[in-house]
Amino acid sequence: MRHVSKRIVDDNIQGELAPFSFTLTSGGEELRAAPLVFIPNLIQKVTQLLDENHRTNRLTWHNGVIPENEVWLKLGGDKGGGTFKANFQIVNVAAPNSVQNTCVFCCFAAGDSFANLHIALDRYKEQCIKSNEITCRQYTLKVFLSGDYEFLSKFYGLSGASANTEMATPLIERGHAPPRTLDGIEEQYLFYLVSGSVRKQAQHFYNCIFEPIFNIPLEQLPVSAERAKSVEQLEARIAASTRAVKKGFLFNEGPFVKELDKALQGFGVHRQQYFGGAFVGNHVHAALKCHAIYDNNFIDETNVEKLGQCIKEFLSYFRTAFPGATIPIKMHMLEDHATGAESIHAKFNSLGRAYTAITDRVERLKYIMKEHLVSTAPDMVAAIPPPKKRKKSLDDT
Repeated sequence: MRHVSKRIVDDNIQGELAPFSFTLTSGGEELRAAPLVFIPNLIQKVTQLLDENHRTNRLTWHNGVIPENEVWLKLGGDKGGGTFKANFQIVNVAAPNSVQNTCVFCCFAAGDSFANLHIALDRYKEQCIKSNEITCRQYTLKVFLSGDYEFLSKFYGLSGASANTEMATPLIERGHAPPRTLDGIEEQYLFYLVSGSVRKQAQHFYNCIFEPIFNIPLEQLPVSAERAKSVEQLEARIAASTRAVKKGFLFNEGPFVKELDKALQGFGVHRQQYFGGAFVGNHVHAALKCHAIYDNNFIDETNVEKLGQCIKEFLSYFRTAFPGATIPIKMHMLEDHATGAESIHAKFNSLGRAYTAITDRVERLKYIMKEHLVSTAPDMVAAIPPPKKRKKSLDDT
């Protein structure tokens, strides 16, 4: 075990204090040194995990969904627990969205602003450009990008959805914006630079205010072509609905809310006026404890599959019961992409508590990364024996 662990980590992790941007309470920004830990050679790490998955017979092509000569890699990132974590998942495994298959390759203790993402991730740009040309054994590596709307916008240098004077014009009467492409984003970004980089004028350059971090074509996003064509309409609906969303629901409004409160109170969730009728952390824990797969530990791959099936059944019901409703991006991410990426924050927080005695912030984050890399290595996962079934006692019957 110790030999395998040393081979997995070896010299694959580097750490340093890097200058990151932090937002001040007064509204400005300042540069402060914050820990940054990363794997310098991303392609080498991907190749290592592919070799281990091949050796442990864990690779699959999902019944022909993935071409036989390709291995798919999904890049993503999310901020949680005070750190941003860039990760990748090898799609050619049975449970590609599980925590065990989510490998963090870069982590820093700062916000996920445009500047901070470039500071941490620009080192991988050349590697990512070459990734689609790399062959591992006899397979071609194909890279996809996954994340929520905010992350994808920052990744491609977009300021996000914004309303302008054209929003007052009906969609039928507007001119259609050209479909977004990687070349188009880079071109509009250059126009934005030449014009003086005035942030308030970003809407005139299709919100392209930064250079894309990686040159991953937009066709390799987890969004269908039909959804991509309707981005403009979606952004218009977001802008038009902002006022209604901010208004929210009254605490005792309508029969639906009242019946929901009755159901919640059935398993110990009592929303209070002084919380604005919102859920708090204890409410979420009480609600989840009624579910059979919830406990204080990380769920295994069997329960990941069970959870995934529950999510698919819920989305199937949602589409049937509300055929005219829009699927929120978080629902889409839960259904298809982000189970492991979202859960990785809890894992890092748990590991962080074990190393609180290490005062050096960089060394502490390096130890957390080492533990994480060991726990996600296929060789280590295969070496761990399955848990023994506990004999039922008389109290259980």
